[in-house]
Amino acid sequence: MKGALHLDTHVVAWLYAGLVHQLSESAQSRLETASLIVSPAVGLELTRWFERGLIFSPASEILADLERRLGLEVSRDRFDQVARLAESYAWSEDIFDRLICAQAALAECSLLTKDAHLHRHFPRAVW
Repeated sequence: MKGALHLDTHVVAWLYAGLVHQLSESAQSRLETASLIVSPAVGLELTRWFERGLIFSPASEILADLERRLGLEVSRDRFDQVARLAESYAWSEDIFDRLICAQAALAECSLLTKDAHLHRHFPRAVW
């Protein structure tokens, strides 16, 4: 999707919590002009965080709220293609990072993330 920006899980959590100050000025600017997309893996990771008590709202509530407020969409790319590409990302042991990056790469989109590891290894990472 042209003009789209994929979001990493922590960015989604910060947006939901109203912690826009956690984002760089460049990130805030990108959010204002792009169509916002997340991998379904973001929902899974949010669910994991919720189950561990790291966040206090379920993934479905977070994603529905951001869809309503910001027009956030969940990617519908074919999972087999995403998984196949994610398998090649041996630079990460984190399955969520692999899937989220693969989803952004297949869509030919940037991934908004503060994660330094992703910035070192994933050329589409922006902040």
